Amino acid sequence: MFSDLLFYFEVYSGAAMMLYNILQYSRFIRKVRERGLWVENQFLLYFPLFFLIIFLITYLLACLS
Repeated sequence: MFSDLLFYFEVYSGAAMMLYNILQYSRFIRKVRERGLWVENQFLLYFPLFFLIIFLITYLLACLS
């Protein structure tokens, strides 16, 4: 019983940390765009965001299946 609760706590706290990383990276992208930095290659900023989201989804699928 306790080990199940601990497992779910670890899974959901890991997911919460990944969501936090996604939100912080989104804020970073917004600041880069507002300041006009990296104008010619801004599409490259979205690759890490895409991989963070894919990693979160696969993490949840692997842990909860």
